[in-house]
Amino acid sequence: MFLFMSILGADGRCEKRNAAVGGVKGSKHTKGKAADLSCSLGAAKMFETVKKLHAEGKLPDLDYCIRYKTFIHIDCGGKRKSLWEIRA
Repeated sequence: MFLFMSILGADGRCEKRNAAVGGVKGSKHTKGKAADLSCSLGAAKMFETVKKLHAEGKLPDLDYCIRYKTFIHIDCGGKRKSLWEIRA
């Protein structure tokens, strides 16, 4: 099986780049605490895998994970009301 994974936004975006890609002001991406990920298995499978790894204690610093249609967003920038969110 071939797996392709891409980190779409872990590059520590500056505010200008963040605005250009539609990011919110003060985004965790601008602080180096967030990444957008995609892979050939799809966002739903990746989201479930991240949930499983977190439950196993393998992602202890994960504070937030959002599943979009084609990618997931993860961050370690502070706790939210809910750890898991789907916006697909």
